Amino acid sequence: MILDDIMQAIASKEEKPNVINISKDGYEELLRDERSLNQPYFGSGERPQLSIFGVIVKVNENQDKLYELSY
Repeated sequence: MILDDIMQAIASKEEKPNVINISKDGYEELLRDERSLNQPYFGSGERPQLSIFGVIVKVNENQDKLYELSY
């Protein structure tokens, strides 16, 4: 289902603006998550992953704040 949403978003990219709104704190949190996932993992169990759902939730939580990211 999420994959369908992603494919639809890619197909309709021309119809939507090329900017998403996210707060500076939300952006820094995403970067911190990404950096931590790029570090060697020495824990037990499955390696943590940053899911597209987690990114979407963080973006949606911060849409009312003024901070633009181009993609």
